[in-house]
Amino acid sequence: MFKNLIPKKYIWFIIVRFISFFVIGMTTFFGPKIIGLEEYGKIEYELQMIGLSTIFLLGIHSGYGYQYYSKLKPSLSSFLSFGGIQALLISIFLSIIMHQDIYSYGILFFLLSVLLEQIYKINNHFNIAILFKPIASVLLFAYYYIISIIEPENIYSRQAINAIYFIAFIVFAIIYLKHHVLHDKKINFSNFLKNVKYGFEPNLTTSLIILFFFVDRYFINKYFEDNLGVYSIAYNFSYLTFLFASSIGYVTTVKIGEKLQDPNALKLYMGKLYKIGFTLLIGSFIVMIPLIIFVSKYWFTEDNFTTTAILNLISKTLFGASSIFAPIIFYKKMERYQWVFLLLLTILLIIINSSLVNLVDVNFLQIQYTSNILLSIYSIYVYFLSLRIIKKKIINTK
Repeated sequence: MFKNLIPKKYIWFIIVRFISFFVIGMTTFFGPKIIGLEEYGKIEYELQMIGLSTIFLLGIHSGYGYQYYSKLKPSLSSFLSFGGIQALLISIFLSIIMHQDIYSYGILFFLLSVLLEQIYKINNHFNIAILFKPIASVLLFAYYYIISIIEPENIYSRQAINAIYFIAFIVFAIIYLKHHVLHDKKINFSNFLKNVKYGFEPNLTTSLIILFFFVDRYFINKYFEDNLGVYSIAYNFSYLTFLFASSIGYVTTVKIGEKLQDPNALKLYMGKLYKIGFTLLIGSFIVMIPLIIFVSKYWFTEDNFTTTAILNLISKTLFGASSIFAPIIFYKKMERYQWVFLLLLTILLIIINSSLVNLVDVNFLQIQYTSNILLSIYSIYVYFLSLRIIKKKIINTK
């Protein structure tokens, strides 16, 4: 089934990506045992808040990639210069909102890594492009181990998280300098604004997904803080299946683009992707559900872990499977149907959660049922939207 689905030159990328996120998975597996569930939940919440900052980039990284592939000659110097200034302003703004006493420079270096990742990708350095998070994960795990020995009473530290992202970025940037030089020295602000023009709407779906996940964690942190650690473990544990699916989607995005001019070949290829998505869906359930039950019995024995992990597994796997064939929505300029629907679901999630927390007998799992059901609905919607595009738009393309 996988024959000719993924170019051979990308097989090594998928292997490296899988190994990289295996490292992240190990941090999830052992981190809570080293520093404790409560501290782990706090740190994971902080990390997701930093990840939320990508929304404020306004899609400039996507816009740069779009211009590059469309032969519009984007300026790399302008992208990095003004993108760096934008990242700095975002970090200052969010620091004021989140932590008035501490400047979260980790946000700055995280956003700079997003810009460099895009440059790596468009230059076909996929193996390098995915390294920032694994590097940060290794540093985070080392921090867990060291701090639990020398100062176990003060594990949670925003400054430590900032330092980890700074060091990870330095390593990431050194690799960049060994592979790239700035060929265009002219810096032009109008050229930079084109990144926003071409990247804002295509990036809305990604931004809303980040927001959707954060809303879920926000309500848990505010109203069910005792369950934040359990949620963080279950979320990261189940998210591994999505990461595997997204590894394939990372590559098939390119393959779909290559077949746009051949409707029949594209239709056949999309048919293969649907089969792959279904196979991954079933395979993930068969492998992960027994694993979750085993882990909940012998490793993470906290209340609600099994139910939370399975709920997240179902929704994240559906989401991951949909990401494999979702690029056709972007290529056919139908992304507005995607992000508008997701925006409505995000608003609905906020309304439902806000209503639930005001009930006397509400519990943590009710919040989880809501978010995971809505995410599953979105994933199914993406499937049917892409199927409609295949049947209507591609068949009628001359």
